[in-house]
Amino acid sequence: MLMGISVISEELRLYGSIDMYDPVKRVLIERKNLIRNVYDGYVFQMYAQYYAMVESGYEVERMRLHSLKDNRNYDVSLPTDDP
Repeated sequence: MLMGISVISEELRLYGSIDMYDPVKRVLIERKNLIRNVYDGYVFQMYAQYYAMVESGYEVERMRLHSLKDNRNYDVSLPTDDP
């Protein structure tokens, strides 16, 4: 499990850090304290992380938001699957 690594997308001119990435399951996970609604900003944040990870050579097959307080997961579509 990779946690808190810095990622950069030179193509999109973005930089930041990911929360968690499981290289075995190829899942990118973003944890939030409490998710009541899945806001567009959460999804766009994960899309930016996805593109930076792919540009760096990582394979991402799934993305998930995780709400810490209530231990719920919310699947996020890959940007390639979301027109």
